[in-house]
Amino acid sequence: MVPFLRKAPLTKKEQRRIFAAITGTFLYAILVLYAARFHEPWFDEAQAWLLVRDLSLWDLLAHYLRYEGHPSLWYLLLWLPVHMGLPYRFFALIPVTVAVATVWLVLRYAPFPPFINWMIPFGYFFVFQYAVIARNYVLIPFLLSALAVLYRNRMNRPILFLLLITLLMHVSLHGAVMAAGFALAEFINAAWWPEGGGVRHRRFSRWFLLVVALNGLLLFVQLSFPAGLIYMIGPPEKNLFQIVNYSITGVWGFSLVFLLLIFLWLIFRKAVLLFFFPFVGLLMLFSRVYKIWHGGLLFLLLIFVLWVSYPAGEEESFAASKLLRRFRVVFLAVFGCILSVHMIWGADAVRYDLENSFSGSKSCAAALKKAGLDQGDLYMIGYNTVGVQPYFDRNIFINNPTPGDGAFWFWSVKNPLALEMTESGKSEKEIDKLNTISPSYVLVGVFDRESRGLLEEILKRTDYRILKSFNGTIGWKGEPYQPDKLVLLSREKNQTP
Repeated sequence: MVPFLRKAPLTKKEQRRIFAAITGTFLYAILVLYAARFHEPWFDEAQAWLLVRDLSLWDLLAHYLRYEGHPSLWYLLLWLPVHMGLPYRFFALIPVTVAVATVWLVLRYAPFPPFINWMIPFGYFFVFQYAVIARNYVLIPFLLSALAVLYRNRMNRPILFLLLITLLMHVSLHGAVMAAGFALAEFINAAWWPEGGGVRHRRFSRWFLLVVALNGLLLFVQLSFPAGLIYMIGPPEKNLFQIVNYSITGVWGFSLVFLLLIFLWLIFRKAVLLFFFPFVGLLMLFSRVYKIWHGGLLFLLLIFVLWVSYPAGEEESFAASKLLRRFRVVFLAVFGCILSVHMIWGADAVRYDLENSFSGSKSCAAALKKAGLDQGDLYMIGYNTVGVQPYFDRNIFINNPTPGDGAFWFWSVKNPLALEMTESGKSEKEIDKLNTISPSYVLVGVFDRESRGLLEEILKRTDYRILKSFNGTIGWKGEPYQPDKLVLLSREKNQTP
């Protein structure tokens, strides 16, 4: 029976474990809530909020998500809080709630020794990147943990298990790839080693494949690239070895040793296919679409596979074999060292976000409100300027041509601002437009070398001058990664917002 559905009386050992899980979850919640309180959401976080706020549910699901490249689950989760009037300043409560639920599952049900269970939640991906950052990826640790809890009893609870698989597929393409890998591994294991579950196992594996195939078809229909899509994620990632390394330790030798131990462990536990297929699938996806924060999903996959392959209690194969018991000691020691690295990253990331502005959007929005510039002639340059829009109840820019006067960024050639980002000579065109339209104020987003160069050209070749800069830098593992700076310009040199 699934652990969280059983009705048998709890033993004293289980009672102690529940108390420890409650304590750990409480401490984790305090830390993450504190970090989230001082976090400044950046463009990607703001974009999801604006899409949900400004579009009808049908338009969002049927038309606009295909321009984002994400399935619908995260947006559906946001729909009710946003339309019930949840203020944007409380947006972080949604991912934090999901993250706290994830940590409860880890501390309550993960089969590892207590020191491992307690280290996992305070690693970088659990305590910051997929907790404080309000992106759809926060749902993946929760769903993988719930699947891990159910895994040994999946054939007893097939509807619940396949429902969780369906939800995983509708979080992101990464979740869909992992689900497909799990289904393929299940099917092969059922066909090649039928003694594990016989006819029942084979039937379950077929249903598993069918559910994944049907959801894959639904995702294809929903997300197939529309005509006019502006594809801005960057060139394909070629160094897949570096992606794997950065997701584990960042030190090649150490990461390689850990991977070799994992493969040996999974061979002993007859679970290597459960890791191999989704792992290869993710790497194939990364070779086409990759951002640095996607790499953490590889580590989440490792946690899931180790969880479901770890012996429950003292299984006979481990109790009878000194070699396997000694191997487990070595494996856990190395695993603990890996988690120690992630805990250092997690502490550095929280410290970085507390000491630095993750984005300039929050302080910029406050300044615009104070000066009343959101009511006037305000012109936008750069997609990350959209990061200020959730702080207002409407579109505040005069040149944001989003359908229905929405405040979000439209990744389509129908959006002249997005189209210009892909064209040559955009500095000349932008300067010509500024001289022709002559808006009173211009908000420039600085997020890369090109946007920085455009700002310099505007200052050189027009009479606009900087009123105020709102600095922000997106962090990664406690280090600066990418600027998210906003610069307010005006023709009136001495006026300050």
